[in-house]
Amino acid sequence: MAGKRPLFIVLVIAVVAAALGGYFLLFATNHFTEPETITFHNASFLDNCGLEEVAFAGADGYMSIIADHDTRQCWQEDYTLVAAYISYDPAIDVDLDGAVQGAISDIRNNPNIWSADCYAEETTIDGLPARSAECSFAYFRESEAGRAQMRFLLHGNDLYMLQALYPVEGGEAYAQGAEMVMESVRFVGE
Repeated sequence: MAGKRPLFIVLVIAVVAAALGGYFLLFATNHFTEPETITFHNASFLDNCGLEEVAFAGADGYMSIIADHDTRQCWQEDYTLVAAYISYDPAIDVDLDGAVQGAISDIRNNPNIWSADCYAEETTIDGLPARSAECSFAYFRESEAGRAQMRFLLHGNDLYMLQALYPVEGGEAYAQGAEMVMESVRFVGE
């Protein structure tokens, strides 16, 4: 069982990323909202598109290792932002790098994405282990360039993930908006 624990982490995060990967193809008709700092469990960050709670899809069979979860998502034109919180059972060894690789793998394996070039790097947020990741890719039959920016934060068995997806062309405002959100992540404590 010990060898399977990181797989659980990868699968749960991959489910969240898979849902997101498909959603970035949808379009909304609103513009960015005025950024506001929100508290999301024990983390805070700027929300620039009005995050709303969504169903935690695809976790069947894994709920026995999850103590709590929360997923929020919003769309503004071609920009998608997802915030996910997963609190794992204390018996699970949470694999932060496995979660990052699961999200990246899901982007690379999305049938609507081609030529994904991704990287991840270690960082910290308020002294806690964190990761920053970014992917550049082609989508919509390879005719458009897209980008995903991600942040992962681990506090004990609590995993936080933020992911923003947007088109590159004409999307400088999206890139700046995503960077603003990613740089605003803080751990506010219990």
